[in-house]
Amino acid sequence: MDPTALKLNTIDTKTKRNIIFLCIVYATVHLFLILFLNPSVKGDDAVMGIMGLHASEFRLASLFYYGQPYNAAAGMFALLSAPFHLLITDASIAYLFSNLLISIGIFLLALRLSFLYFGRKVMNITAIFFIFSAGYTLLFRLLFADYLVSTFLNLLIVSLFLKFYYTKKKVFLALCGVVSGISHAALEFSLVFTLTCLALWFLRDKLFFLRKQILYFIVPYALSSLPLILYNIAHRFENIKMLLAGSFIHRFACSQGLIPSEVLFQENIVNPCSIFDQGGTFGSSSFFQSTIPSFLGEGYFGIVLFMLSAFLLLVAIVQHHRLLREFTPVFFTTLRSKMSIPPSFAVLFCVFCFFFFYLLSGFTDPKHLLPVVPFLFISLAVSVARVRIPHFKQLTILAFVILSLFSTYSLSLADPDFKEAINVMEERYITHVYSGYTLKWALVLNTKEHIVASCEGFAICGSSGRDSRYSAYEQGVEESGQFFYLFDKESSSTECMRSTPGVFPLFENGRYVLLEGSRETFNGLTTCEALA
Repeated sequence: MDPTALKLNTIDTKTKRNIIFLCIVYATVHLFLILFLNPSVKGDDAVMGIMGLHASEFRLASLFYYGQPYNAAAGMFALLSAPFHLLITDASIAYLFSNLLISIGIFLLALRLSFLYFGRKVMNITAIFFIFSAGYTLLFRLLFADYLVSTFLNLLIVSLFLKFYYTKKKVFLALCGVVSGISHAALEFSLVFTLTCLALWFLRDKLFFLRKQILYFIVPYALSSLPLILYNIAHRFENIKMLLAGSFIHRFACSQGLIPSEVLFQENIVNPCSIFDQGGTFGSSSFFQSTIPSFLGEGYFGIVLFMLSAFLLLVAIVQHHRLLREFTPVFFTTLRSKMSIPPSFAVLFCVFCFFFFYLLSGFTDPKHLLPVVPFLFISLAVSVARVRIPHFKQLTILAFVILSLFSTYSLSLADPDFKEAINVMEERYITHVYSGYTLKWALVLNTKEHIVASCEGFAICGSSGRDSRYSAYEQGVEESGQFFYLFDKESSSTECMRSTPGVFPLFENGRYVLLEGSRETFNGLTTCEALA
Protein backbone atom coordinates (compact mmCIF):
# COMPACT_ATOMS: atom_id res chain seq x y z
CA MET A 1 0.00 0.00 0.00
CA ASP A 2 1.23 3.48 -0.91
CA PRO A 3 1.86 5.31 2.40
CA THR A 4 1.16 8.63 0.67
CA ALA A 5 -2.39 7.55 -0.20
CA LEU A 6 -5.23 8.69 2.01
CA LYS A 7 -8.90 7.84 2.21
CA LEU A 8 -10.91 11.03 2.56
CA ASN A 9 -14.07 11.34 4.64
CA THR A 10 -17.36 11.30 2.74
CA ILE A 11 -19.75 14.23 3.14
CA ASP A 12 -23.05 12.50 3.89
CA THR A 13 -26.51 14.00 4.44
CA LYS A 14 -25.96 14.54 8.16
CA THR A 15 -22.72 16.41 7.49
CA LYS A 16 -24.39 18.57 4.84
CA ARG A 17 -27.09 19.56 7.32
CA ASN A 18 -24.42 20.31 9.91
CA ILE A 19 -22.54 22.54 7.46
CA ILE A 20 -25.74 24.37 6.43
CA PHE A 21 -26.58 25.03 10.08
CA LEU A 22 -23.07 26.37 10.79
CA CYS A 23 -23.25 28.62 7.71
CA ILE A 24 -26.57 30.07 8.90
CA VAL A 25 -25.04 30.82 12.32
CA TYR A 26 -21.96 32.35 10.70
CA ALA A 27 -24.02 34.53 8.34
CA THR A 28 -26.33 35.64 11.19
CA VAL A 29 -23.37 36.80 13.31
CA HIS A 30 -21.96 38.83 10.44
CA LEU A 31 -25.34 40.28 9.50
CA PHE A 32 -25.73 41.42 13.09
CA LEU A 33 -22.30 43.07 12.97
CA ILE A 34 -23.06 44.82 9.68
CA LEU A 35 -26.38 46.21 10.90
CA PHE A 36 -25.33 46.85 14.50
CA LEU A 37 -22.05 48.60 13.69
CA ASN A 38 -23.76 50.79 11.06
CA PRO A 39 -20.39 51.42 9.39
CA SER A 40 -19.27 54.07 6.91
CA VAL A 41 -16.71 52.51 4.59
CA LYS A 42 -13.70 54.75 4.02
CA GLY A 43 -10.26 54.90 2.42
CA ASP A 44 -9.12 52.04 0.19
CA ASP A 45 -12.28 50.06 0.99
CA ALA A 46 -14.36 52.94 -0.35
CA VAL A 47 -12.30 52.86 -3.56
CA MET A 48 -13.36 49.25 -4.11
CA GLY A 49 -16.93 50.18 -3.18
CA ILE A 50 -16.94 52.86 -5.87
CA MET A 51 -15.53 50.36 -8.36
CA GLY A 52 -18.49 48.10 -7.55
CA LEU A 53 -20.88 51.04 -7.91
CA HIS A 54 -19.40 51.82 -11.33
CA ALA A 55 -19.55 48.16 -12.33
CA SER A 56 -23.27 48.13 -11.53
CA GLU A 57 -23.60 50.97 -14.06
CA PHE A 58 -21.40 49.21 -16.65
CA ARG A 59 -18.54 51.71 -16.38
CA LEU A 60 -15.73 49.83 -14.63
CA ALA A 61 -12.61 51.83 -15.48
CA SER A 62 -9.87 49.34 -14.63
CA LEU A 63 -9.39 45.75 -13.52
CA PHE A 64 -7.02 47.11 -10.87
CA TYR A 65 -7.41 49.85 -8.25
CA TYR A 66 -8.46 53.08 -9.91
CA GLY A 67 -5.28 54.79 -11.06
CA GLN A 68 -2.93 52.46 -9.16
CA PRO A 69 -1.26 49.17 -10.18
CA TYR A 70 -2.30 47.30 -7.04
CA ASN A 71 -4.28 44.12 -7.53
CA ALA A 72 -6.94 42.55 -9.68
CA ALA A 73 -8.77 41.31 -6.57
CA ALA A 74 -10.29 44.79 -6.35
CA GLY A 75 -11.68 44.43 -9.87
CA MET A 76 -12.97 40.92 -9.15
CA PHE A 77 -14.72 42.19 -6.03
CA ALA A 78 -16.21 45.11 -7.97
CA LEU A 79 -17.85 42.73 -10.44
CA LEU A 80 -19.14 40.54 -7.61
CA SER A 81 -20.54 43.49 -5.64
CA ALA A 82 -22.28 45.17 -8.61
CA PRO A 83 -25.66 43.40 -8.04
CA PHE A 84 -25.66 44.45 -4.37
CA HIS A 85 -25.30 48.10 -5.37
CA LEU A 86 -28.37 47.70 -7.58
CA LEU A 87 -30.42 46.14 -4.77
CA ILE A 88 -29.25 48.08 -1.67
CA THR A 89 -29.56 51.84 -1.28
CA ASP A 90 -26.81 52.30 1.32
CA ALA A 91 -23.49 51.92 -0.55
CA SER A 92 -21.52 50.95 2.58
CA ILE A 93 -24.03 48.20 3.40
CA ALA A 94 -23.88 46.97 -0.21
CA TYR A 95 -20.08 46.76 0.10
CA LEU A 96 -20.30 44.79 3.36
CA PHE A 97 -22.97 42.41 2.04
CA SER A 98 -20.62 41.58 -0.82
CA ASN A 99 -17.88 40.91 1.74
CA LEU A 100 -20.26 38.65 3.64
CA LEU A 101 -20.83 36.55 0.52
CA ILE A 102 -17.07 36.01 0.08
CA SER A 103 -16.68 35.29 3.80
CA ILE A 104 -19.31 32.56 3.59
CA GLY A 105 -17.39 31.07 0.67
CA ILE A 106 -14.17 31.05 2.73
CA PHE A 107 -16.07 29.53 5.66
CA LEU A 108 -17.52 26.77 3.47
CA LEU A 109 -14.15 25.91 1.94
CA ALA A 110 -12.54 25.76 5.40
CA LEU A 111 -15.28 23.49 6.75
CA ARG A 112 -15.05 21.21 3.73
CA LEU A 113 -11.26 20.95 3.99
CA SER A 114 -11.35 20.29 7.73
CA PHE A 115 -14.06 17.61 7.42
CA LEU A 116 -12.51 15.76 4.45
CA TYR A 117 -9.18 15.30 6.20
CA PHE A 118 -9.94 15.50 9.93
CA GLY A 119 -13.61 14.66 10.51
CA ARG A 120 -16.67 16.27 12.06
CA LYS A 121 -15.15 17.15 15.44
CA VAL A 122 -12.35 19.26 13.91
CA MET A 123 -14.83 20.81 11.48
CA ASN A 124 -17.06 21.96 14.35
CA ILE A 125 -14.15 23.41 16.32
CA THR A 126 -12.93 25.22 13.19
CA ALA A 127 -16.42 26.65 12.76
CA ILE A 128 -16.43 27.92 16.36
CA PHE A 129 -13.08 29.66 15.80
CA PHE A 130 -14.46 31.32 12.67
CA ILE A 131 -17.79 32.36 14.18
CA PHE A 132 -16.37 33.71 17.43
CA SER A 133 -13.06 34.99 16.10
CA ALA A 134 -11.53 38.07 17.69
CA GLY A 135 -12.61 41.63 17.03
CA TYR A 136 -9.86 42.52 14.62
CA THR A 137 -10.30 39.36 12.61
CA LEU A 138 -13.99 40.21 12.30
CA LEU A 139 -12.97 43.72 11.30
CA PHE A 140 -10.79 42.34 8.51
CA ARG A 141 -13.62 40.19 7.23
CA LEU A 142 -15.98 43.16 7.31
CA LEU A 143 -13.49 45.30 5.38
CA PHE A 144 -10.50 44.76 3.06
CA ALA A 145 -12.47 43.15 0.26
CA ASP A 146 -9.42 42.47 -1.92
CA TYR A 147 -7.81 40.47 0.90
CA LEU A 148 -11.01 38.45 1.25
CA VAL A 149 -10.99 37.60 -2.46
CA SER A 150 -7.34 36.57 -2.22
CA THR A 151 -7.98 34.50 0.94
CA PHE A 152 -10.75 32.59 -0.83
CA LEU A 153 -8.51 31.86 -3.84
CA ASN A 154 -5.54 30.85 -1.67
CA LEU A 155 -7.69 28.44 0.31
CA LEU A 156 -8.94 27.00 -2.96
CA ILE A 157 -5.34 26.56 -4.20
CA VAL A 158 -4.38 24.48 -1.16
CA SER A 159 -7.66 22.52 -1.16
CA LEU A 160 -7.20 21.50 -4.81
CA PHE A 161 -3.54 20.64 -4.36
CA LEU A 162 -4.22 18.46 -1.32
CA LYS A 163 -6.93 16.67 -3.30
CA PHE A 164 -4.30 15.87 -5.95
CA TYR A 165 -1.65 15.09 -3.32
CA TYR A 166 -3.76 12.46 -1.55
CA THR A 167 -5.89 11.07 -4.41
CA LYS A 168 -3.31 11.29 -7.28
CA LYS A 169 -6.04 12.64 -9.62
CA LYS A 170 -4.39 14.98 -12.13
CA VAL A 171 -7.57 16.98 -12.75
CA PHE A 172 -7.16 18.58 -9.30
CA LEU A 173 -3.56 19.50 -10.13
CA ALA A 174 -4.71 21.18 -13.34
CA LEU A 175 -7.44 23.08 -11.50
CA CYS A 176 -4.86 24.11 -8.90
CA GLY A 177 -2.74 25.57 -11.72
CA VAL A 178 -5.68 27.55 -13.08
CA VAL A 179 -6.62 29.00 -9.69
CA SER A 180 -2.96 29.75 -8.87
CA GLY A 181 -2.62 31.87 -12.01
CA ILE A 182 -5.82 33.76 -11.31
CA SER A 183 -4.89 34.24 -7.66
CA HIS A 184 -1.44 35.54 -8.64
CA ALA A 185 -3.13 38.43 -10.45
CA ALA A 186 -5.52 38.94 -7.56
CA LEU A 187 -3.05 39.64 -4.74
CA GLU A 188 0.63 38.94 -4.13
CA PHE A 189 0.15 36.51 -1.21
CA SER A 190 -0.97 33.71 -3.53
CA LEU A 191 2.64 33.04 -4.50
CA VAL A 192 3.35 31.94 -0.91
CA PHE A 193 0.69 29.23 -0.99
CA THR A 194 1.63 28.08 -4.49
CA LEU A 195 5.27 27.69 -3.41
CA THR A 196 4.16 25.91 -0.22
CA CYS A 197 2.22 23.34 -2.28
CA LEU A 198 5.26 22.80 -4.51
CA ALA A 199 7.44 22.38 -1.41
CA LEU A 200 5.10 19.63 -0.18
CA TRP A 201 5.42 17.97 -3.57
CA PHE A 202 9.21 18.31 -3.30
CA LEU A 203 9.12 16.40 0.01
CA ARG A 204 7.63 13.44 -1.84
CA ASP A 205 9.70 13.66 -5.02
CA LYS A 206 12.81 15.86 -5.38
CA LEU A 207 12.65 15.62 -9.18
CA PHE A 208 8.91 16.32 -9.58
CA PHE A 209 9.64 19.34 -11.78
CA LEU A 210 11.36 17.07 -14.36
CA ARG A 211 8.44 14.69 -14.73
CA LYS A 212 5.59 14.98 -17.26
CA GLN A 213 3.08 15.35 -14.45
CA ILE A 214 4.28 18.91 -13.76
CA LEU A 215 2.82 19.99 -17.13
CA TYR A 216 -0.65 19.48 -15.65
CA PHE A 217 0.19 22.40 -13.36
CA ILE A 218 2.44 24.61 -15.50
CA VAL A 219 0.26 24.80 -18.62
CA PRO A 220 -2.98 25.81 -16.82
CA TYR A 221 -0.97 28.23 -14.63
CA ALA A 222 0.58 29.88 -17.69
CA LEU A 223 -2.75 30.13 -19.50
CA SER A 224 -4.59 31.67 -16.54
CA SER A 225 -1.66 34.09 -15.99
CA LEU A 226 -1.74 35.19 -19.62
CA PRO A 227 -4.16 38.13 -19.08
CA LEU A 228 -1.82 39.60 -16.45
CA ILE A 229 1.24 39.12 -18.67
CA LEU A 230 -0.47 40.61 -21.74
CA TYR A 231 -1.76 43.53 -19.66
CA ASN A 232 1.78 44.37 -18.57
CA ILE A 233 3.18 44.05 -22.08
CA ALA A 234 0.44 46.28 -23.47
CA HIS A 235 0.84 48.86 -20.67
CA ARG A 236 4.65 49.13 -20.45
CA PHE A 237 4.81 46.85 -17.40
CA GLU A 238 2.91 49.34 -15.27
CA ASN A 239 1.63 46.51 -13.07
CA ILE A 240 5.01 44.86 -12.62
CA LYS A 241 4.28 44.66 -8.88
CA MET A 242 1.83 41.81 -9.46
CA LEU A 243 4.24 39.92 -11.72
CA LEU A 244 6.82 39.96 -8.94
CA ALA A 245 4.09 39.45 -6.35
CA GLY A 246 5.40 41.59 -3.50
CA SER A 247 7.74 38.75 -2.58
CA PHE A 248 11.28 38.71 -1.21
CA ILE A 249 12.38 38.42 -4.88
CA HIS A 250 10.55 41.68 -5.52
CA ARG A 251 12.25 43.26 -2.49
CA PHE A 252 15.67 42.12 -3.74
CA ALA A 253 14.99 43.48 -7.23
CA CYS A 254 13.97 46.83 -5.75
CA SER A 255 16.97 47.04 -3.42
CA GLN A 256 19.36 46.30 -6.28
CA GLY A 257 17.71 48.75 -8.67
CA LEU A 258 16.81 45.98 -11.12
CA ILE A 259 13.38 47.46 -11.90
CA PRO A 260 12.47 51.11 -12.55
CA SER A 261 11.50 53.23 -9.55
CA GLU A 262 8.88 55.06 -11.61
CA VAL A 263 6.35 53.72 -14.11
CA LEU A 264 3.40 55.43 -15.77
CA PHE A 265 0.04 54.00 -14.72
CA GLN A 266 -3.15 55.60 -16.07
CA GLU A 267 -1.49 59.04 -16.34
CA ASN A 268 0.08 58.74 -12.87
CA ILE A 269 3.72 58.18 -12.01
CA VAL A 270 3.90 55.36 -9.46
CA ASN A 271 6.67 53.46 -7.72
CA PRO A 272 6.40 49.65 -8.04
CA CYS A 273 8.69 49.31 -5.00
CA SER A 274 6.62 51.54 -2.70
CA ILE A 275 4.88 48.48 -1.19
CA PHE A 276 7.97 47.91 0.95
CA ASP A 277 7.91 51.46 2.27
CA GLN A 278 4.34 51.33 3.62
CA GLY A 279 4.96 49.24 6.72
CA GLY A 280 8.25 50.77 7.82
CA THR A 281 11.27 48.76 8.91
CA PHE A 282 10.38 45.28 10.07
CA GLY A 283 11.43 44.21 13.53
CA SER A 284 10.74 40.90 15.27
CA SER A 285 9.91 42.70 18.50
CA SER A 286 7.23 44.86 16.83
CA PHE A 287 5.89 41.76 15.05
CA PHE A 288 5.30 39.84 18.27
CA GLN A 289 4.46 42.80 20.50
CA SER A 290 2.31 44.83 18.12
CA THR A 291 1.38 43.17 14.82
CA ILE A 292 0.13 39.81 16.13
CA PRO A 293 -1.76 41.18 19.17
CA SER A 294 -3.31 43.89 16.99
CA PHE A 295 -4.46 41.20 14.59
CA LEU A 296 -6.25 39.29 17.36
CA GLY A 297 -7.56 42.32 19.24
CA GLU A 298 -6.17 45.29 21.12
CA GLY A 299 -5.94 45.48 24.88
CA TYR A 300 -5.73 42.85 27.60
CA PHE A 301 -8.13 40.34 26.03
CA GLY A 302 -6.33 40.49 22.69
CA ILE A 303 -2.97 39.81 24.35
CA VAL A 304 -4.36 36.83 26.29
CA LEU A 305 -5.98 35.50 23.11
CA PHE A 306 -2.65 35.82 21.33
CA MET A 307 -0.96 33.83 24.11
CA LEU A 308 -3.66 31.14 23.93
CA SER A 309 -3.30 30.87 20.13
CA ALA A 310 0.51 30.71 20.40
CA PHE A 311 0.20 27.94 23.00
CA LEU A 312 -2.14 25.90 20.76
CA LEU A 313 0.25 26.39 17.85
CA LEU A 314 3.07 25.09 20.03
CA VAL A 315 0.92 22.07 20.93
CA ALA A 316 0.44 21.45 17.20
CA ILE A 317 4.22 21.48 16.70
CA VAL A 318 4.75 19.04 19.57
CA GLN A 319 2.11 16.73 18.08
CA HIS A 320 4.25 16.50 14.93
CA HIS A 321 7.63 16.14 16.65
CA ARG A 322 8.38 12.73 15.12
CA LEU A 323 7.66 13.96 11.63
CA LEU A 324 9.74 17.08 12.20
CA ARG A 325 12.74 14.91 13.17
CA GLU A 326 12.45 13.14 9.79
CA PHE A 327 11.77 16.36 7.91
CA THR A 328 15.33 17.71 7.53
CA PRO A 329 17.08 14.55 6.21
CA VAL A 330 14.18 13.78 3.87
CA PHE A 331 14.05 17.36 2.57
CA PHE A 332 17.74 17.48 1.70
CA THR A 333 18.74 13.90 0.87
CA THR A 334 16.23 11.33 -0.39
CA LEU A 335 15.30 11.86 -4.04
CA ARG A 336 12.03 9.97 -3.96
CA SER A 337 10.56 9.66 -0.49
CA LYS A 338 7.86 7.36 0.79
CA MET A 339 7.53 9.59 3.82
CA SER A 340 3.85 9.93 4.71
CA ILE A 341 2.88 13.58 5.08
CA PRO A 342 -0.40 13.77 7.05
CA PRO A 343 -2.89 16.53 6.17
CA SER A 344 -2.47 18.07 9.62
CA PHE A 345 1.23 18.65 8.87
CA ALA A 346 0.41 20.00 5.39
CA VAL A 347 -1.94 22.65 6.83
CA LEU A 348 0.51 23.52 9.61
CA PHE A 349 3.23 23.77 6.95
CA CYS A 350 1.07 26.37 5.14
CA VAL A 351 0.87 28.44 8.34
CA PHE A 352 4.61 28.46 8.96
CA CYS A 353 5.54 29.04 5.32
CA PHE A 354 3.25 32.04 5.25
CA PHE A 355 4.80 33.49 8.42
CA PHE A 356 8.27 32.84 7.00
CA PHE A 357 7.57 34.71 3.75
CA TYR A 358 5.72 37.41 5.69
CA LEU A 359 8.81 38.03 7.82
CA LEU A 360 11.16 37.76 4.84
CA SER A 361 9.19 40.32 2.83
CA GLY A 362 9.16 42.71 5.77
CA PHE A 363 5.41 43.27 6.07
CA THR A 364 4.22 44.75 9.36
CA ASP A 365 0.59 45.64 8.68
CA PRO A 366 -1.77 43.26 10.57
CA LYS A 367 -4.17 43.14 7.61
CA HIS A 368 -1.52 41.25 5.62
CA LEU A 369 -2.08 38.30 7.96
CA LEU A 370 -5.67 37.73 6.81
CA PRO A 371 -4.80 35.11 4.09
CA VAL A 372 -3.40 32.72 6.71
CA VAL A 373 -6.47 32.85 9.00
CA PRO A 374 -8.32 29.76 7.63
CA PHE A 375 -5.21 27.59 7.83
CA LEU A 376 -4.41 28.89 11.31
CA PHE A 377 -7.92 28.12 12.58
CA ILE A 378 -7.84 24.60 11.11
CA SER A 379 -4.41 23.92 12.65
CA LEU A 380 -5.59 25.16 16.04
CA ALA A 381 -8.75 23.05 15.78
CA VAL A 382 -6.71 19.91 15.00
CA SER A 383 -4.39 20.73 17.89
CA VAL A 384 -7.31 21.06 20.34
CA ALA A 385 -9.12 17.94 19.08
CA ARG A 386 -6.07 15.69 19.47
CA VAL A 387 -5.25 16.56 23.08
CA ARG A 388 -6.49 13.79 25.37
CA ILE A 389 -6.37 15.70 28.65
CA PRO A 390 -9.85 15.62 30.29
CA HIS A 391 -11.96 18.71 29.60
CA PHE A 392 -9.06 20.35 27.70
CA LYS A 393 -11.15 20.79 24.56
CA GLN A 394 -14.14 22.28 26.34
CA LEU A 395 -12.09 24.69 28.46
CA THR A 396 -9.92 25.82 25.54
CA ILE A 397 -12.89 26.48 23.26
CA LEU A 398 -14.75 28.28 26.06
CA ALA A 399 -11.70 30.47 26.77
CA PHE A 400 -11.31 31.30 23.05
CA VAL A 401 -14.97 32.23 22.72
CA ILE A 402 -15.03 34.43 25.86
CA LEU A 403 -11.81 36.24 24.95
CA SER A 404 -13.02 36.77 21.38
CA LEU A 405 -16.39 38.13 22.50
CA PHE A 406 -14.75 40.64 24.85
CA SER A 407 -12.33 41.65 22.11
CA THR A 408 -15.18 42.02 19.61
CA TYR A 409 -17.25 44.03 22.07
CA SER A 410 -14.82 46.95 21.81
CA LEU A 411 -14.98 46.95 18.01
CA SER A 412 -16.72 49.98 16.52
CA LEU A 413 -16.97 51.12 12.92
CA ALA A 414 -19.94 53.41 13.43
CA ASP A 415 -19.41 57.10 12.65
CA PRO A 416 -22.67 59.07 13.12
CA ASP A 417 -20.73 62.35 12.93
CA PHE A 418 -19.72 61.54 9.35
CA LYS A 419 -23.31 60.87 8.28
CA GLU A 420 -24.42 64.07 10.00
CA ALA A 421 -21.80 65.99 8.00
CA ILE A 422 -23.11 64.46 4.77
CA ASN A 423 -26.69 65.49 5.68
CA VAL A 424 -25.58 69.08 6.32
CA MET A 425 -23.83 69.26 2.94
CA GLU A 426 -26.86 67.87 1.14
CA GLU A 427 -29.16 70.38 2.90
CA ARG A 428 -26.86 73.21 1.74
CA TYR A 429 -26.75 71.79 -1.82
CA ILE A 430 -22.99 71.32 -1.63
CA THR A 431 -22.05 68.96 -4.45
CA HIS A 432 -18.26 69.42 -4.59
CA VAL A 433 -15.81 69.54 -1.71
CA TYR A 434 -12.10 69.29 -0.92
CA SER A 435 -11.04 66.76 1.69
CA GLY A 436 -8.28 64.35 2.77
CA TYR A 437 -7.60 61.02 1.09
CA THR A 438 -9.70 58.81 3.38
CA LEU A 439 -12.70 61.13 3.58
CA LYS A 440 -12.62 61.87 -0.13
CA TRP A 441 -13.49 58.33 -1.13
CA ALA A 442 -15.91 57.89 1.78
CA LEU A 443 -17.90 60.95 0.68
CA VAL A 444 -18.12 59.79 -2.92
CA LEU A 445 -19.16 56.23 -2.02
CA ASN A 446 -21.63 57.00 0.77
CA THR A 447 -23.42 59.62 -1.34
CA LYS A 448 -23.19 57.53 -4.53
CA GLU A 449 -21.36 60.40 -6.25
CA HIS A 450 -23.98 63.03 -5.36
CA ILE A 451 -21.09 64.70 -3.54
CA VAL A 452 -17.80 64.59 -5.43
CA ALA A 453 -14.61 65.16 -3.47
CA SER A 454 -11.01 65.99 -4.30
CA CYS A 455 -7.82 66.17 -2.28
CA GLU A 456 -5.72 67.77 -5.00
CA GLY A 457 -3.52 70.49 -3.56
CA PHE A 458 -3.05 68.77 -0.20
CA ALA A 459 0.09 66.84 0.66
CA ILE A 460 -1.95 64.07 2.32
CA CYS A 461 -3.21 63.12 -1.14
CA GLY A 462 0.18 63.13 -2.77
CA SER A 463 2.07 60.82 -0.43
CA SER A 464 3.11 57.33 -1.51
CA GLY A 465 1.96 57.90 -5.08
CA ARG A 466 -1.64 58.63 -4.11
CA ASP A 467 -2.02 61.70 -6.35
CA SER A 468 -5.30 60.63 -7.93
CA ARG A 469 -6.72 57.20 -8.55
CA TYR A 470 -9.64 58.58 -10.51
CA SER A 471 -8.89 62.00 -11.97
CA ALA A 472 -12.53 62.61 -12.96
CA TYR A 473 -13.29 63.63 -9.36
CA GLU A 474 -10.43 66.13 -9.15
CA GLN A 475 -11.44 67.62 -12.48
CA GLY A 476 -15.11 67.83 -11.48
CA VAL A 477 -14.33 69.66 -8.22
CA GLU A 478 -11.94 72.04 -9.97
CA GLU A 479 -14.53 72.98 -12.60
CA SER A 480 -17.40 73.30 -10.10
CA GLY A 481 -16.39 76.70 -8.72
CA GLN A 482 -17.23 75.47 -5.19
CA PHE A 483 -14.57 75.73 -2.48
CA PHE A 484 -15.81 73.84 0.54
CA TYR A 485 -13.50 71.84 2.80
CA LEU A 486 -14.40 68.87 5.01
CA PHE A 487 -11.70 67.65 7.39
CA ASP A 488 -11.27 65.78 10.63
CA LYS A 489 -11.12 68.33 13.43
CA GLU A 490 -7.88 66.85 14.74
CA SER A 491 -5.97 67.01 11.43
CA SER A 492 -3.16 69.50 10.84
CA SER A 493 -5.00 70.71 7.72
CA THR A 494 -7.95 71.83 9.85
CA GLU A 495 -5.73 73.75 12.26
CA CYS A 496 -3.99 75.55 9.43
CA MET A 497 -7.15 76.35 7.49
CA ARG A 498 -8.93 77.75 10.53
CA SER A 499 -6.24 80.42 10.74
CA THR A 500 -6.21 81.14 7.00
CA PRO A 501 -7.85 84.48 6.01
CA GLY A 502 -10.92 84.03 3.83
CA VAL A 503 -11.86 80.61 5.24
CA PHE A 504 -15.09 80.48 7.29
CA PRO A 505 -16.57 77.62 9.35
CA LEU A 506 -20.02 76.46 8.21
CA PHE A 507 -20.57 73.40 10.39
CA GLU A 508 -18.83 71.50 13.17
CA ASN A 509 -19.70 68.42 15.18
CA GLY A 510 -17.83 66.05 17.44
CA ARG A 511 -15.36 64.91 14.79
CA TYR A 512 -15.61 66.95 11.57
CA VAL A 513 -15.52 70.56 10.48
CA LEU A 514 -16.92 72.00 7.23
CA LEU A 515 -15.29 75.20 5.97
CA GLU A 516 -15.93 77.55 3.04
CA GLY A 517 -13.34 79.54 1.12
CA SER A 518 -12.68 80.87 -2.38
CA ARG A 519 -10.39 80.20 -5.34
CA GLU A 520 -7.95 82.79 -4.05
CA THR A 521 -7.89 81.03 -0.69
CA PHE A 522 -7.28 77.64 -2.32
CA ASN A 523 -4.48 78.97 -4.52
CA GLY A 524 -2.75 80.36 -1.41
CA LEU A 525 -2.85 77.19 0.71
CA THR A 526 0.88 76.48 0.44
CA THR A 527 1.37 76.46 4.22
CA CYS A 528 -1.47 73.98 4.82
CA GLU A 529 -0.15 71.83 2.01
CA ALA A 530 3.13 71.52 3.87
CA LEU A 531 1.41 70.68 7.16
CA ALA A 532 -1.12 68.19 5.84
